[in-house]
Amino acid sequence: LRDSRPTFLPSFSTVAMVLGLRADPGPNFRSAVTTSEDFETYQEDFNRLQRSAQDRAAFSLNNSDALARSSALREAKEAHQKAEQALQQMEIEAKSMGALGSSILPRLRNYRSDLASTRRWVREAESALQRDNIGFSYRGQDELSSSSYDKLQSSTRRLNETKRTALETEDVGLEVLSDLLSQRESIMRTKGHLHDVDDHLNLSKKALRILTYRTKANHAMVLGLAIVLTVTVVIVLYMKLQKLGETDRVDEAG
Repeated sequence: LRDSRPTFLPSFSTVAMVLGLRADPGPNFRSAVTTSEDFETYQEDFNRLQRSAQDRAAFSLNNSDALARSSALREAKEAHQKAEQALQQMEIEAKSMGALGSSILPRLRNYRSDLASTRRWVREAESALQRDNIGFSYRGQDELSSSSYDKLQSSTRRLNETKRTALETEDVGLEVLSDLLSQRESIMRTKGHLHDVDDHLNLSKKALRILTYRTKANHAMVLGLAIVLTVTVVIVLYMKLQKLGETDRVDEAG
């Protein structure tokens, strides 16, 4: 697979950038052009990000570890994207310089060309990683199937345990429900007994009231008879005493 990849030959400015050098577009260009501090800052960021993108892309192309290659490719894409943003800021700064910005355009064109070359490196690293991942997928298919089978078995065991727990919980719930039903029946029977006791108490109250009324009536009758007897005795005594008095008077007169 390595021999089948097309080889991209970097330009002189790209090689100089990788080595840490800056390719001057023309003699005495740096002494002839004075740029702003913002432009210099964006230029330093661009050069740093450009080197980082190329280094990470080269690492992804030459390394054999799929995980390391994938991580390096991701870092190369991020660095390339940030380098393109820095170049856009440099172009904006150059436009704001007026006449001075036109003298910086050749340098910006070289930067744009180097950025396109780096983009090709990144795309080639991405394509190579995708091709290699196809081979890796076949080798890892058995491991993936085994892992999936183990996970399925584990999930099945957990499902069976959950089902058994649910059945045990259902049995306990049925027992509790049966106990509640028996307690409800006991409560209903007790309630019926309470109603019967209440009825008996009401009957007892009525009987007591009747007995009380009759007792009071009997007391009244006894009292009335006692009064009548007392009055009768008094009258009888009075009449006897009166007859005795009359008898005594008659004897005295005779």
